Amino acid sequence: MSRRDDDMAAAEKRARALTDLQWHVGAYVILNVFFWILDLAVGQSGLQWAFWVTLFWGLGLAFHVLSYMVEGRQVERRAARRYERDERDEREERDERHERHGRHEREGHYERYERDGSEERSER
Repeated sequence: MSRRDDDMAAAEKRARALTDLQWHVGAYVILNVFFWILDLAVGQSGLQWAFWVTLFWGLGLAFHVLSYMVEGRQVERRAARRYERDERDEREERDERHERHGRHEREGHYERYERDGSEERSER
């Protein structure tokens, strides 16, 4: 897949997510208006069931909005890129250290000797 195809797929996914969110908000408003009218018409005075429906559904809707906003910032993609970059940097550092170490041994910068039964390295 080319970068343009990836961008197009991401744009379509984002548009689909916005449409889903708009449908969710619309259903929330329309149904909660109906619930409140029904509750006020036939219910007793005071805090009734429509309040709890509105409250908990509203919390769910708030999480839906939050997920849409976070996805729009492409947090996962940026975190994955940062992780890949860190891994690449660590791998390059490790390879560079191994290369330096191998070069020093090939050039004879270190000699091995035993002292007190332990093997150590010292520069010549």
